[in-house]
Amino acid sequence: MDGTKTMIIGLTGQTGAGKSTLSGMFAERSVAVINADAVARDTMEHSKSCLMDLVLAFSTEVIHPDATLAEICFSDRKKLRRLNEVTYPYIIEAIAHKIEQARAGGERMLLLDAPTLYESGLDKRCDCVVAVIADEQTRARRIIARDHMTQEAAMRRINAQ
Repeated sequence: MDGTKTMIIGLTGQTGAGKSTLSGMFAERSVAVINADAVARDTMEHSKSCLMDLVLAFSTEVIHPDATLAEICFSDRKKLRRLNEVTYPYIIEAIAHKIEQARAGGERMLLLDAPTLYESGLDKRCDCVVAVIADEQTRARRIIARDHMTQEAAMRRINAQ
């Protein structure tokens, strides 16, 4: 790299607000994008240490094919808080590694798409933050279409945030 700093833009907002659309616009303009949700899924599926910690925290229900961690946690704030306590260190480490790879690769700008940017502390790694917002009805409609879920399930997800 020529000594130029990689500008990190944090992108946050509630589920269904339009972060993915804005993230896609950045990617179309050749800006490197780190999707924290994708990193989280990858980490929880492939990190044996993370999976072991999840099993210790939630029992084997987290690896049962008929139950998803989202279904377990989005309806219970205590479980969601515990999920974050267990997984954030692994996810943050994976994101930090991706940021370093982008810097080493000479990326001048990086978009960090992270719905829980502030809760995870990742905002401290950003040079600026953009928040995407939308009204609850719009968000629910988008979540239902995107994730093929019921209105009730979409509202549970919205209220979990």
